[in-house]
Amino acid sequence: LELEGGRWGVIASIRTFDLMVGQDFARLFRGVPPDPSFVDQRFQSVRHLRIPEWSDAEFDELLSKIPALRIAVDNGGSKLAELARVPFNTRLLADLLSSGVAPEKFKDLASQIQLLDMYWNERVRPLGAVAEQCLRSTVNAMIERGRMEASRIAAGAGTANILDQLQQASVLISANGDRDVAFRHHILFDY
Repeated sequence: LELEGGRWGVIASIRTFDLMVGQDFARLFRGVPPDPSFVDQRFQSVRHLRIPEWSDAEFDELLSKIPALRIAVDNGGSKLAELARVPFNTRLLADLLSSGVAPEKFKDLASQIQLLDMYWNERVRPLGAVAEQCLRSTVNAMIERGRMEASRIAAGAGTANILDQLQQASVLISANGDRDVAFRHHILFDY
């Protein structure tokens, strides 16, 4: 970041909460936000773009293009509609629907925790206890390493091919030329 001539451009994704409590992040990315339309007012001296919830027009277009998502949101009512406006949650809902979860199953879904529970029950639990053991090894390896990535060897230690199955289920993704693995999204790590 300190190199002359601006040779490096760093793009990072971070949750608002982590930016509020992680002063090092604010220091590393200090500067003027590049687009006033996408500014979080709490971070005036941090170069950032705030990713907003879907606008009404965007959300309507999305629902018109994915009928199963519209049915799920209609079944879930206002709580699910509010939840689905957050792009990450929309992705989880779409993933669940595309993997065969019936739109009617979202009827009582009213919180992100319930959505993550449903995702976990559909993507991890069917793989058995060994999948949860593999994920525990993955998290422990990440903590030991102090990074949000674990080596494939440490992550999959003693769990046979379950690491590959967790990647096929989109819970984990490959990183660093397939030498490491990471959670597809940091909220899955937190969960």
